Amino acid sequence: MMPTPLRRGSYDPATRIERELVQRVLADFSSPAPLSAIAAELVAMGISTVERAALLVQMNFAAGGLPETKLGMLIAQHASEMDTASLVALIDRHVPGATIEQVRSELVRQAEAAKAEARGLDEWVRLQGYGPPH
Repeated sequence: MMPTPLRRGSYDPATRIERELVQRVLADFSSPAPLSAIAAELVAMGISTVERAALLVQMNFAAGGLPETKLGMLIAQHASEMDTASLVALIDRHVPGATIEQVRSELVRQAEAAKAEARGLDEWVRLQGYGPPH
């Protein structure tokens, strides 16, 4: 019996089931694998499209992991490539009613996660004996 595809849009946050599938599939790969292979496995397990599967894997490895809200997904995917006005317009279109404070809070949350990731990398570099980060 084929699994029923989990139909989700590219800005919809990952569901609990999607999160579990991503973790299960990533645990099954014993060595680095191409994104296309991981995405194909996720589609075979029920994720609706290769594009959605690839997005979930990419967001899983982003600082802070998979965002839990549609607003978080939008910001994670587009904040670094859009000016503020364009990002706010995109958010208004896909998350009507989102406040500027909610947008600001999510931007700060993701920035803090990225800073923590950078601090972790600095510590790893130091422990590996590569010297101070440049």
